[in-house]
Amino acid sequence: MSGGKEAYEKIIAEKRCRLIAMQVFAAGTIPPKEALEYVCQMDGIESILFGASSREHIKNTKELINSFGNSN
Repeated sequence: MSGGKEAYEKIIAEKRCRLIAMQVFAAGTIPPKEALEYVCQMDGIESILFGASSREHIKNTKELINSFGNSN
């Protein structure tokens, strides 16, 4: 995070713009479940952009996102 975690959390809390979460897996340094749980609990995130290497990977990631109560 180029601005720092606290700076991004402050901007998200202000709800001044439509937000898309990007690079949520931090190049593999954060386990997928942990990363998605963190992003999904943030009020104001409208979309999550993630990379995938297969249809199965897309399906599994979408199911994980849905498991945190975010069905969009």
